[in-house]
Amino acid sequence: MSYSNLSNKKGTEKEYRQTFKLIKYGLSSEQIADVLEKDPRTIEAWVKAIAEKSKNFHNFVCLLIGITIEFLQMDELWGYLKKKIGNFGYLLL
Repeated sequence: MSYSNLSNKKGTEKEYRQTFKLIKYGLSSEQIADVLEKDPRTIEAWVKAIAEKSKNFHNFVCLLIGITIEFLQMDELWGYLKKKIGNFGYLLL
């Protein structure tokens, strides 16, 4: 994960993935910190880095397929990528 802001955040990839999943379920930083036994400030730093990485991925994919958009639902994006380039889209993650 050296290409993201998560490279110096002192967490494991598993912890980052768990944090992302818990964010999707609507848990607060304090709740996630309790589950992962981390400081809430650490979780907030991870969340910020995850958001930045997601934004960079979004911009990369938009450049790759040549579109300019502000918002896009991920299921629409994956549907488009699967039609255009097959399963290669999953390798971009």
